[in-house]
Amino acid sequence: MIEAMSTDAQTPDLEIESGMIADALLSPAPPKGQRAAEIRYLHDKYPELSNSAIARRVGCDESNVRGVLRAYLRDIPVGDINEFREDKALILESIQHRTLASITDGDISNSSFTQRIVAVGIMEDKIRVMRGQPTSIHVHALVDVLDALRMRDADE
Repeated sequence: MIEAMSTDAQTPDLEIESGMIADALLSPAPPKGQRAAEIRYLHDKYPELSNSAIARRVGCDESNVRGVLRAYLRDIPVGDINEFREDKALILESIQHRTLASITDGDISNSSFTQRIVAVGIMEDKIRVMRGQPTSIHVHALVDVLDALRMRDADE
């Protein structure tokens, strides 16, 4: 096994198995879309990897990596993606607010009873999570704690 050496502390040391390139050349082609999925995965998980490093890891040409990423990123500059990543929570909260604000009484009235109950339950869970409260109480855990306290008191 050959290890890829990195001079940059930010670049991960990916292991390259011996014969990997030969296997890629001699093996049947992977199912359609598999390489593209691997390219997108590596790009997201290791944003510091260059296109050529991704191409070597996936076993394809660098131009294929460029094409997959161009379609994946829709020609969005990497800086814009990094900015989005940093502000994602705020952006999603804004969309969440707009979505909830757009719900009308008619929307609620047109929902089925089951949809309303499920929505209320989900919102209750989310409110409890935001308040740091448990979303469920595990009776078994409470009984175990009670038993432990009883045993402790009996030993004293």
